[in-house]
Amino acid sequence: MVVLIYLEAALTTAAVLYLVKRMERHEKFAMFFFGAAFAELFDLFFGATLNLYDYGRSGHVGVEDIVQVLFVNGALTVLFLNFLPRTLGRKVLYILGVCVVLALNEWIWLKVGLMVYRGWKFWYSLIAYPTLLLILYWVWELYRRKIAPPQAPWP
Repeated sequence: MVVLIYLEAALTTAAVLYLVKRMERHEKFAMFFFGAAFAELFDLFFGATLNLYDYGRSGHVGVEDIVQVLFVNGALTVLFLNFLPRTLGRKVLYILGVCVVLALNEWIWLKVGLMVYRGWKFWYSLIAYPTLLLILYWVWELYRRKIAPPQAPWP
């Protein structure tokens, strides 16, 4: 079932490379690595420190864990932000839809043994996903307004 991780990494990375058109290159780069780091911190705190869940049955870090952190989480962040609608009503529906997709993905990972709950409950994820997605959106907005390089005054 490790093939599932590699397939997901390949598909999300290809989607970022070929589908993303609305974000600037520097935004994609910054948010890709922020999303990967943010997911890793979340996993380190809740998964490793609190021991609420684990990826795989062994409990050890493997190549597939590194692939997930480096490619899947960052790529999903860029895809989420790239297709985020502009109006509030559509944003809410979009975030809810992304939460459903992420929850379905987590459920599949549970069924095939790529993720094991040790104290985590599925409904925690249903609360965590919208919260984490909103944080990603706010960080992106902060980056765009305060940190992004200024645009040149000429074309």
